[in-house]
Amino acid sequence: MHPHELEFKIRNLSMVSSYRAAERILIELKNYSGPISEDQISRFCFAVTTNEQVYKCYNCKGHLKIIINKYKDVIDDSQYDEILEIIN
Repeated sequence: MHPHELEFKIRNLSMVSSYRAAERILIELKNYSGPISEDQISRFCFAVTTNEQVYKCYNCKGHLKIIINKYKDVIDDSQYDEILEIIN
């Protein structure tokens, strides 16, 4: 995935309307190995915490744990804690 595609995935994550679509995007983001900016990770965290299709999906929670641990050094501490609270 190219870095500009990452933007579209994050934007789409905030608008998904099914658990399956959310899980598909999270899998792609989990497998993404390129750089991610603080701004992008901030938008990702906002999408995760505001879309119930993401945070209520059991399978998505496992992917979220991997993603936030992968980018722990980029994620703001308050956003990290908020996502952990939603996951658990």
